[in-house]
Amino acid sequence: MDPVPHDAAAAARRPRLSPALCPPARRSAALATDTARSVVVLCGGWVPHPIGGELAIGDTWEWNGTNWSQPVLWTSPGPRADARLAFDERRGVIVLHGGTLGGSLLADTWEYDGVAWLQRASTPTSVAQPIMAWDDARQRIVLAGNGPALPVTYEFDGTTWSTLATASPVQEVGVMQYGGAYDAVAERVVTYTYRTTWFYATPFQARATPYGTGCAGSAGVLQLAASSRPWLGDTVAGALAPLAATALPFVVFGFSDTVWNGQPLPLSLAPLGAPGCSVFAEPLVASMLPGGGASAPWSLVLPNTTAFAGLSLFAQGGAFDLPANPLGLATSDALALRLGIR
Repeated sequence: MDPVPHDAAAAARRPRLSPALCPPARRSAALATDTARSVVVLCGGWVPHPIGGELAIGDTWEWNGTNWSQPVLWTSPGPRADARLAFDERRGVIVLHGGTLGGSLLADTWEYDGVAWLQRASTPTSVAQPIMAWDDARQRIVLAGNGPALPVTYEFDGTTWSTLATASPVQEVGVMQYGGAYDAVAERVVTYTYRTTWFYATPFQARATPYGTGCAGSAGVLQLAASSRPWLGDTVAGALAPLAATALPFVVFGFSDTVWNGQPLPLSLAPLGAPGCSVFAEPLVASMLPGGGASAPWSLVLPNTTAFAGLSLFAQGGAFDLPANPLGLATSDALALRLGIR
């Protein structure tokens, strides 16, 4: 059904498209956007049966903003309706779960990378009327709905589904239009179901927040960047750049950004011959990084200890760089690492 414009100007802004090829008319199809390939993926649904009633189909279509196309695929999830799709941004694949076929609920999982569908692990139980969304902060797909006995919440890490011991939204019987979405600002999954709004998020979100300002080395102003979040049980990593080929880079970690050895932070190194350079993080532990390149990777293995959830670590990079200043030392900005649990 076309949207009804409020005025002629709105109609002009939303012209009806007429692609040469379109999927057959259907309802209860699964739909998601593959942001890596800039296409919308459509899968399955109910179509009118030639002799009456409806028939579940299992075709796959892609919309690129101008035209629909139907890729040639050797495998597919098979006919179904009311399935759910979500895009796994970490691995760059569309994930399909469940649906209905012949009055039965399905619990299988499939992935689509634009070339082929591959079957993955099933959920422990089938889930009726679920919501499914990609949790970008936690790098997981969240699935919630009605299990065989009680409402359930599962999450998929790309390999296995795990059951979460948490309250789950009850889906109203007979209503199939509930949806779930990721709130990027609040970093949580949101759904509206049975006249109530539910939020799903960890109480201890992992964050890497930069602060302070680096000073100039002989190759430029040093910056310490994080490429992952500091989740307990994982490895937080990043890079220090830009570096001169002759520089000797390092990174330090500590538990304070306000005091070091009785001295308040930040601590200026200008009196020592490094103008514009400061210590922002307590240098409790130091680690030398590989040199010789324009950037140096750094990493820190975090223990899988929930007692540390919410704890903050502070990191700062630096380089022994003789041409940089009389002290021969350049420092970067710093990172506040809030340890989180998924």
